[in-house]
This record gives sequence, C-alpha cells and structure tokens, in this order.
Amino acid sequence: MTKTDPGSGSVKPKVVSLKLAPRRRADERWGKAVIARGFTVLPSMLFWAQARLKLTPDEFNVILQITAHWWDANEDPWPAKDTIAQRMGKNPRTVQRYITQLEKKELLERKARFRPGRGGQAPNGYSLKGLVKQLEALEPEFRKMVELNRDRRRRVERPREATSA
Repeated sequence: MTKTDPGSGSVKPKVVSLKLAPRRRADERWGKAVIARGFTVLPSMLFWAQARLKLTPDEFNVILQITAHWWDANEDPWPAKDTIAQRMGKNPRTVQRYITQLEKKELLERKARFRPGRGGQAPNGYSLKGLVKQLEALEPEFRKMVELNRDRRRRVERPREATSA
C-alpha cells in the first residue's frame, strides 16, 4: 500500500511492522530430525547459577551428561562413567574425580547399583536432590534479579513524560 505525502505530492511506501510470533517449539528451533533423537529439560537457573554453585566447566558438563539420563522423577539416572567420559573426550578416571568433587559440593550422591541374579555391579545411580535443593535455595535471589531487570526494561520502554517548568 502506498501513501501520498500531502506536502510534496510524492508517493511514499507505507511501512508496516510485522512482529512474528515467537517460535517456542523445540523442533522449530533445533530442527525436527535433531529433536527426534531426544531432548532434556533443564531449568535456566542451572545455567545462571553455575558460578554460584562453584561448578567448573567440566563438573557442569558431567551434571548435564547425568541429567540427560534423568527420564523419570522417581528414578535416579544411571549413566556409566565410561559413557560420560567418551562423550566428554575424557578418561573415565577423570570423570570419576569430577563426580567425587560434585559429591563434596553436595550436588549429587552416588548410589551403588547391582545386577540381581547376574552378579557384579551395574553403573552407579546419581541422586541430584542436592543440586535441586541448592537451586531451590538460590531461587529467591534469582527471582529478585529477574524482577529488577523487568522493572528496568519497563522504565526504558515507557516514553519519557515531558516535564513542565
């Protein structure tokens, strides 16, 4: 659509701003083939609180690897250390040290598992209750930060009112 400028007689195109609907579906962001291989739900606070939890990048990666196996809230994930090590490009003994550090930080708890009837130990289970508890304790602080940022954005977005002298 065009509009005529009354002062010049020239034709100016009408500018129309189109705001696209947010694409929130995972397959629209990552692609259907990628999402078809599976996905993991992670709270944003886990990322925001990495420094507050004193997590090294490798410890954080171990948590992500373990969380990728947490399919049921009632059952602890139990990925093998060898699997985690292979995915991270690390030695299994190194991954075991990261897990020990995470236990010392009370973010996870290792739980021995055994194969009934077949003998031998199965991969450990890992309770993430400590991590959840620490994130819950940090939530009020992050809620306050989000509220402050929202208030700051609202002030910037509001047109400044002219002051009269």
